Parts: sequence; structure tokens; C-alpha cells
Amino acid sequence: MERGVGRLAHAPSQRRLARRGQVHIANEAKDGSAGFDFEGIYTSVEPNKLIEYKMADDREVSVEFSETDNGVLVKETFDAETENDPEMQRAGWQAILDTFAKYVEANRSASAAEN
Repeated sequence: MERGVGRLAHAPSQRRLARRGQVHIANEAKDGSAGFDFEGIYTSVEPNKLIEYKMADDREVSVEFSETDNGVLVKETFDAETENDPEMQRAGWQAILDTFAKYVEANRSASAAEN
């Protein structure tokens, strides 16, 4: 199975962020034209460093967090599914990360303004 590497993040709709905790991830384009919904089990959780989980179809995902001079780098490695082109999958997950980065930056700015 081909593995794709992309920088991404997603908003789990349900989660228990602990080893053997359940993850349910749902994401959809704003216009409703595309989306996905899947479940899995966290296999490893190291706060501020690593989150790994196995999806119900046995594909694996690893999310690494690394401190850099510019902030935190989020790197996600995932087993690509076989229905869609791996590059299309990487681009989709990258778009999710880009949206997440905007959210984090906006909330960091708002939090700094409150303090």
C-alpha cells in the first residue's frame, strides 16, 4: 500500500485522546461537494509529540509535532486508500491542515489580544 506524506490536521467530531481511545473524524467541503467520515482507534499518544491511530479499514496514520524556530510543524503520514489517487488525497489533507493553521493563528492572535 502506498503511503502519502502531507501536512494536515482535522477536527475530530468525537475523540478520547488516549491509547485505545476511539476517534471519529468527519470533514466536508463547505459547499458539500465532497467529504469523508471514518473511525479508528488511537494506538499511541505522546502529548505535544505524537498521535497515531489505526482506521477501521486497517490504514494507519501518524501525526508528529515538532518545535521549530517558526512555531510547531505538524507532519502527518498516512496510508493512502485505493479508491482515489494518492496525490489527490495528499492535496485534500493539505487543505485541511492549511485551514487548521489559519484557525490556530487567528485564535493565537485573539488570545494574545486578551492578555
